[in-house]
Amino acid sequence: MKYLLALACFCTLCPFAWGRELLPELQATLAAIDQSASERNLDRLLQYFAPEFQSSDGMNLEQLRAHLQTLWGRYGQMQYRTTVDGWEQREGNYILKTTTTIRGGQPKEKDDFTLEAKISAEQTYRWQNNRWQILRQNILTEQSVLKAGEDPPPVELRLPTEIGVGRNYTVDAIVTRPLGNGFVLGAILEEPVNTNNYLKERSVDLSPLRAGGIFKIGSAPFREGQRWVSAVLVQEGGITIVTQRLRVSRNFTGNQYTPLPDLPPNRRLPPKEPRNL
Repeated sequence: MKYLLALACFCTLCPFAWGRELLPELQATLAAIDQSASERNLDRLLQYFAPEFQSSDGMNLEQLRAHLQTLWGRYGQMQYRTTVDGWEQREGNYILKTTTTIRGGQPKEKDDFTLEAKISAEQTYRWQNNRWQILRQNILTEQSVLKAGEDPPPVELRLPTEIGVGRNYTVDAIVTRPLGNGFVLGAILEEPVNTNNYLKERSVDLSPLRAGGIFKIGSAPFREGQRWVSAVLVQEGGITIVTQRLRVSRNFTGNQYTPLPDLPPNRRLPPKEPRNL
């Protein structure tokens, strides 16, 4: 089975300015970026990215163009909305912390995927070429949900956003409705974040699940970087793929995993033992 894995690329002195009003010109720029992306006007959109644009994933301007052309070609429509969570000014640049929500869908066929994603980022804006342009982007957190079918299973993914190098972490992907007499197939996948893996299709080996989800232990690599962790769950009514970005850091301290409150007993069967990825 093939599926889409990654997506979305479109926010230091501290503290960031919370509550202070951003420059009207920058506010207008953010609105223009959202509008251009929602209208799939690639040439107009890329005018707001500097020629020397670089992202933390290693993506430059030409790679961003190719990525968006592929992404937009897979969905009937896309809607982007960006909010500013904080900002600061430094050496003539503005550094914004933003949250962007993306919705794509209205599939033409029942097997087509719909998309919902939320991405928080740190973006550096510079005034050049007679406009504010994005010079650099560092993606902080990201989660996407792909669904296909008439009744895809609702899935809750429990996964930390950051982990220490070489440390173990828990992955729970829970179907949040009673299974009844139905069955679930599933798999967990993990791979590095890089430009080669953006929108790359993968073959998935699905296994029957005894419980109402997948419960496993993952191991972070012994080097810093970012990973995509994806849960694929299939029921008779459809398929759901939830992907979350996991940051691997040498400086991370604290609990490796904080579980959410347990679901009611009739919605989840506890696993006998977690299994390693």
